[in-house]
Amino acid sequence: MNPADLEKTYELLASHIDRFDEATAPVYLAKVALLMATEIDDIEAVKKCIEAASDALDKQ
Repeated sequence: MNPADLEKTYELLASHIDRFDEATAPVYLAKVALLMATEIDDIEAVKKCIEAASDALDKQ
């Protein structure tokens, strides 16, 4: 995905997550992640993404 498409994806996620309260937002993000994992259809790629996201937050 090119940087422009990545930015569009971020903006789309941000606009949708703003619709939910603090309790519902994590459920929404989990559903998005599971739907994307279904589209990827590659457990190793999904694991890599999950671990990379966790690592990125751990470093903050």
